[in-house]
Amino acid sequence: MTDVVDAAALDKVPQPMGPRLRVARENADLTQEELAGRVGVMTRSVKAWESGKTVPRANRLQMLAGILGVSLNWILEGREDEFMESQNAGPEVAMQKELERLHAALDEARSLAARSLDRLTQLASHADSGNGRDG
Repeated sequence: MTDVVDAAALDKVPQPMGPRLRVARENADLTQEELAGRVGVMTRSVKAWESGKTVPRANRLQMLAGILGVSLNWILEGREDEFMESQNAGPEVAMQKELERLHAALDEARSLAARSLDRLTQLASHADSGNGRDG
């Protein structure tokens, strides 16, 4: 037998993720097309998320939270207090979070480029020694 839920408890059941994404997108003053471009997906993906037909992958959820200036918990669970707190923080906080993510991605790209250059140098050194060159 299932547990009985009273009417007051039903108000605490989070609404589906789709409507929350739409509200956050509108509060961020973005169109579906703009959000799709910033997340790197097709507009139809954003439409499917907002309609509840599909849900974003985990990496996209994190991007959405930063771009929309809301917490990941709010997107996933619909906690109103976290949503309001993030919305009251203003667009500057969302922009700062996005810039921090971009900075981290740039650092990672620099590190990858340095490792690739080191590897290329090693390969070139092996190629030179294998050809009998003195160097």
